[in-house]
Amino acid sequence: NCVESLFARNSAPCPQCGKVLWKKGFWEQTFDDPMIEKENAVRKRLKKVLGFAVFNLLISLL
Repeated sequence: NCVESLFARNSAPCPQCGKVLWKKGFWEQTFDDPMIEKENAVRKRLKKVLGFAVFNLLISLL
């Protein structure tokens, strides 16, 4: 996989622009729509920060 080979040390410069990229910023897409993928990532981060009970309460209020 190209991400694994490029990020052997968790960070590497972009081959085109030279900006340092981190391996943790990439993930494999599981859904067809990238917006669903982004929403899932945001929900996972919120659940991690707020805790499961508070997260479920907020979701139930929507």
